[in-house]
Amino acid sequence: MDEVDGYPASAGVEGDPVSLAKKRTQNFTFAKRVFTSTPTLKSTSRIYREFMRGTREEWEIKCKHCGEHSQAIFDDIRFEKEVTAENGRKKEYEVTSAVWRCPKCNGTMTEYEVKRAPAKWVPYNPNALSRGIRSFHINAFLSPWSKWTDQCK
Repeated sequence: MDEVDGYPASAGVEGDPVSLAKKRTQNFTFAKRVFTSTPTLKSTSRIYREFMRGTREEWEIKCKHCGEHSQAIFDDIRFEKEVTAENGRKKEYEVTSAVWRCPKCNGTMTEYEVKRAPAKWVPYNPNALSRGIRSFHINAFLSPWSKWTDQCK
């Protein structure tokens, strides 16, 4: 099921479409259920609830400086920008470069280095594996289809 956070709360008289899909796989011994989505509000997000039930695995990259693994999150990206327009107090900026700062050693890596660094899935709820529920999160900063500087426009 793709983009489950965008599904309606009910599929008419039949009820919740996600619950319906789960029920339809109960009779199959080796059934696999895959739910994907861009998360919406934490309080109403279906994908967030599914993620929390699972292993909560995060994609962590290996720092070339200290060798430790960490997530690439927004707070650790350092942007350089320049003013492109000014209108009174309001300024417009263009991001000219960005680097990732390791939260453990403060060493920096370029986007190119980060996206090609050794990495691994790290489970934050490994006990869910005994129930057969794996869940994964990967940050948009690691997408091969977008540049960090483009994500700030």
